[in-house]
Amino acid sequence: QFVGAPEVVGVAELTAEAGTTGFGEVAVLVRDDLQGHGVGLILARQLIAIARARGVAELHADMLPSNGTALRLLRRLGVPYSVSFALGLIHLAIPLAAASPEDAG
Repeated sequence: QFVGAPEVVGVAELTAEAGTTGFGEVAVLVRDDLQGHGVGLILARQLIAIARARGVAELHADMLPSNGTALRLLRRLGVPYSVSFALGLIHLAIPLAAASPEDAG
């Protein structure tokens, strides 16, 4: 049961065109006091499911190397990924064809 007004606790964004077989950019942001409680994991799994439904072959994301919370989230997703470094950022690539259906939710 909810008490009070609804609150935004996190946001997730997928930038990809419907029907594409290319890449999608993803971003997940969770309110500081709720990080580490599974909100980001739920949002990320939903993004994976939506990207698959749109025919996206691979997801990309950029993050700061100091973003330990995001790196832990990626490990908890349990999907294969590759990492590269450029301009002080970590660039992640997650191939969706290799990820198992359970990872999407």
